[in-house]
Amino acid sequence: MSTPFDTIARIGVVPVITIERVKDALPLADALLA
Repeated sequence: MSTPFDTIARIGVVPVITIERVKDALPLADALLA
């Protein structure tokens, strides 16, 4: 059973990971499109 804290932690962590990946991908996209 997952506690509410586990659910909140997962919801809070996922966007951070996604944002980090997007930040890493933006320079690559700029290089490919340039």
